[in-house]
Amino acid sequence: MNLKDRLKRLERKMGEEMEEFTLDDGTTARLPAGAGLEAFCACMDNVMASGTGAPLKPVPYRDVFLKVSTEKTLDLGTVIRGLLETEDAGD
Repeated sequence: MNLKDRLKRLERKMGEEMEEFTLDDGTTARLPAGAGLEAFCACMDNVMASGTGAPLKPVPYRDVFLKVSTEKTLDLGTVIRGLLETEDAGD
């Protein structure tokens, strides 16, 4: 097996363990599997804590999710972006 084949196999294996999100500039961000769910849960924890005065949790991959394209149909990335933008507007 040559180097090219090994790289293709590695790329395929990594692709199975990654989530892809389309960004505003048309590029694709690849994050570890579960990153969207982790960010969504952090956003929801912040929504629940926002009225109590409890400190807000940092949202993983926040900078990436703020760049997720909203031109596609609604997906987890656009939901997270909307939650982050709402959170920023409340500050």
